[in-house]
Amino acid sequence: MAVAGVEADASGTSFTPSQASLEGIQRAVDVSSAATRGNYTGPLVAAVTFIPLLTTSSPSPSILLVSSLGAVIPPPTRTLYASTKAASLLLYQALSIEHPAIAFTSVLPSTVEGDFRASAVDSGPVREKDPNKHGLKRDDVAR
Repeated sequence: MAVAGVEADASGTSFTPSQASLEGIQRAVDVSSAATRGNYTGPLVAAVTFIPLLTTSSPSPSILLVSSLGAVIPPPTRTLYASTKAASLLLYQALSIEHPAIAFTSVLPSTVEGDFRASAVDSGPVREKDPNKHGLKRDDVAR
């Protein structure tokens, strides 16, 4: 709701403002389109591009999806992010059934230390612990 400029109270039963504005609704559409392009369409394009190539050229074809724990455990206030990550995870799970000759692997790290949240398309106030101080260390995730 925050992406549309509407904030819920602690109980989730009252909103400020009480309704989303036309501009807020448009922002939600724009942000969801950007999140979908990056988190779903990107992996889809990669799969469409590389499945035929890997199938015909590799003795041991494999594809890795780097996703997020948010794809399977929805994080509060990260609805668009989590839902688009979940969509790409399900896409790759379905593709693994359709293409059993390819090894599909998914990595789902939790929060990674750093300022990634600041550049998120569904940005807004950071409501979790300071990600610059909490979360998995970048070097550990990179290994």
